[in-house]
Amino acid sequence: MYLTTRGIVFRQTKYSDTSLVVKILTEEAGLGSYIIKGARGPKSRIKSGFFQPLNLLDLVVNHNEKSELQHIREVRVAYPYQQIPDDFRKSSILLFVDELLYKSIQEQVVNDDLFNFIFNNLVLLDQTNENPANFHLSFAIHLTRFLGFSPQGEYRNESTVFNLEEGCFVQTEPLPAENFISGPACYWFDRFLQTEPGWFFDLQVPHPFRQLILEKLLRYYHLHLPLTGEFKSHIILHEVLKK
Repeated sequence: MYLTTRGIVFRQTKYSDTSLVVKILTEEAGLGSYIIKGARGPKSRIKSGFFQPLNLLDLVVNHNEKSELQHIREVRVAYPYQQIPDDFRKSSILLFVDELLYKSIQEQVVNDDLFNFIFNNLVLLDQTNENPANFHLSFAIHLTRFLGFSPQGEYRNESTVFNLEEGCFVQTEPLPAENFISGPACYWFDRFLQTEPGWFFDLQVPHPFRQLILEKLLRYYHLHLPLTGEFKSHIILHEVLKK
């Protein structure tokens, strides 16, 4: 069965001397693995360059639900990035977002809202002329809505601590210390929750709190998803976004 669909590239892996297996989140079939035979060869009709991390594609695929590897019949770029390739801050953010999505989304379930959230926010990252330093935090926080562990409760006078394990605002700091956000960091965490993703730049978050919130968010993801391995891309991101 042929499907015409948009797709978001997560990861490519060398399959042979000339072929690739590419993990792609598609709008019509969810997450899947696609083999591109000869993609790394000089005469390939479908070049490996299409499948860079988080490229946004239009695809025609041969979809067989009984097969673990699907085939791509046609491919073109749905939205060519204009600013990201030449902006070190944005390209570093893109690599973090790619790692976050690759680790977090493992099921093949079709989810239009999730797909559109990712697609539209990647376009937003490319097009914005605002400082992108808050983008990855806003993205990671709002992504939890689609992954099933969105923060619950309200930040208020008697509930100014966020319990990472329980996923809600509470009155007292639980143990261990790595499992909660409190103080000014919790205030900014709540501000991100209350701010639509498209307005991430409106928050003037001091860099130390951005860094702390990101570390806590990664802990939050580890507590609520069966992730394998530690995150790595955020280490470079801390340095890139200091200014």
